[in-house]
Amino acid sequence: MKKLFVNSFILLHWFSRKKSYSGKTLKSALLGIIIGTLALTVILSVMNGFQLTFINAILHYDSYHIRIKGNNSEVYKLLQSNDLIQNIFLFSEQTTLIMLKKSPPIPIKLKYITEKTAHDLGLFKTITKDQSVLAIPYAIIGSELARKINRSSSQTIQFLEFAVSEEDGIQPEIKEVELLGSFNSGYLDIDESFVFIIVPEQTLLSQKNIQTGIILKNKYDYNEIIQAIPQNLSKSLDLSIWKDYNRSFFNALQLEKNMMILLVSIIYLVVAINIYYGLRRIIVEKYNDIALLKAIGLTGHDVQSIVVLIGIFLGISGTLIGIFIGVITSNNINCIIRIINWLIDVLAPKTASESVKILSQNSFYLVSIPHNVLISDLVIIMVLATFFSTISAWYASFRIAYLRPSEVLRYE
Repeated sequence: MKKLFVNSFILLHWFSRKKSYSGKTLKSALLGIIIGTLALTVILSVMNGFQLTFINAILHYDSYHIRIKGNNSEVYKLLQSNDLIQNIFLFSEQTTLIMLKKSPPIPIKLKYITEKTAHDLGLFKTITKDQSVLAIPYAIIGSELARKINRSSSQTIQFLEFAVSEEDGIQPEIKEVELLGSFNSGYLDIDESFVFIIVPEQTLLSQKNIQTGIILKNKYDYNEIIQAIPQNLSKSLDLSIWKDYNRSFFNALQLEKNMMILLVSIIYLVVAINIYYGLRRIIVEKYNDIALLKAIGLTGHDVQSIVVLIGIFLGISGTLIGIFIGVITSNNINCIIRIINWLIDVLAPKTASESVKILSQNSFYLVSIPHNVLISDLVIIMVLATFFSTISAWYASFRIAYLRPSEVLRYE
């Protein structure tokens, strides 16, 4: 504590002198850390927003948190009363084709579910038409698929279904159902390829490849659900969790994020070089002060720790300021984009403005940018910035250990 007080006092003395060049030297380094932290915070926030939108859409509409092949009535009844489960339902799925008269068929993922499951999944949120006027079965399709095939509610769609029987094997059959409307998941791959067919429960139970889907209140509680199933029942279950079902996709997202952190961290490397040369100049400027400190009993390592303290201070203060501005920018990113687009409309002709607009509806599927600031990302950013600035300060202070007070004070 005493050493820290002495170091702080010396630093305050160095940087409080009006004619000192020291404070000016490191301003650009501090600014570099702030800008780098701001950029990394905003980039990771937006990346998290996109990734979580995709992940949540996949877990909600496709893979679910837990999948169990088959329909085990004992397990189904047991899990229905579990407080950790938000929804449990039966479904059947297959990959097939939508048949179009004047265009080639479009590959789709077909899911059979009951009307109650459709309500639980929120498929009716954007549908204004009353579903009670339609006789089951009817279809709800992704919004982008509806645009592709130019279909709206009350029209019909035709799709190819494969019936499996022991006698005839796999038999293709073209089926036609009325379209109730479309849903929007926010994930293009789902919106352009998913078709939900709403059928009675008895029809669903007659499907060959029936499965049980489970959506949890907390997606990380899957171990508790698996442990809640008695051992004599769990042995015969073909069960998969969301992490295994989407492993390759989630690994790709994590790799993408890691590479982005690595690339943007190059800013800190450039700032570290700036800090290194800045501190070298400060050490030269403070030769007399350093010599006096060593003459009165401070060791080379003591003086080195003062210089390292400058690097730590730059890293922490620059990161905190950068994170503060970055979080505010991330939370208001859509407002900032609207202001930029408004300025483009004012300054540019209409024909040109649409091509340069950010998130122009003519070019992009999204109408707003999702964002999500994670505490873990902010900790990584702070560690990176502080690490680079501390290492550069420590390396710059090497020559202090070999400085001889007698030579400096005699101007040798």
